Amino acid sequence: MIRGTVRGNIKCKSRAEIYKTGRVEGDIQSPVLLVEEGALLSGTIAMSNAASRAKGKETAQLAEQGGADAAEQLRRSKGA
Repeated sequence: MIRGTVRGNIKCKSRAEIYKTGRVEGDIQSPVLLVEEGALLSGTIAMSNAASRAKGKETAQLAEQGGADAAEQLRRSKGA
């Protein structure tokens, strides 16, 4: 939770929250980001986590092996 000023990069495992009194000057890496109206953010945002990257790699590997249909079935079964 950020309610004051942060100068520097932020890396979160689960969630980053910047409230209306918050000021961030730096990059944020977090799977979930909440920015309240009135907060200031100057930097880049990367929203991904290890689970989504692993799922993407698994799907790509199936597609490379000629199993495009299998890759699509995997996507559907995992709710992607």
